[in-house]
Amino acid sequence: MTEFVTSFFSFRFGNVCSSRARARARRREPFMPRSDTYLQVKEAAEFLGVSSNTIRNWGREDKLPEYRHPLNNYRLYRRRDLERLRRTLSMPKRVGHTGQRKS
Repeated sequence: MTEFVTSFFSFRFGNVCSSRARARARRREPFMPRSDTYLQVKEAAEFLGVSSNTIRNWGREDKLPEYRHPLNNYRLYRRRDLERLRRTLSMPKRVGHTGQRKS
């Protein structure tokens, strides 16, 4: 991965980029999330059938775990978390059910 960062900088900036900037980029080089396990805001909204703002609000209110892409800081949501939330959203609510039969 360090070769990628170095080659990216040399491609993008030529030799203008200092060795200090390349070293900083290498230090910030965390894991790259797999694209099939994480969804962006729009994809998560389509997956759950809600608006993008609803997804952002649920992330802000900690109703939905929110992750950030290490390079561009985009919001990311794990597919497993979205599937769990979709199951809870699709469960019918039992209001006023006492278990007794009507006569």
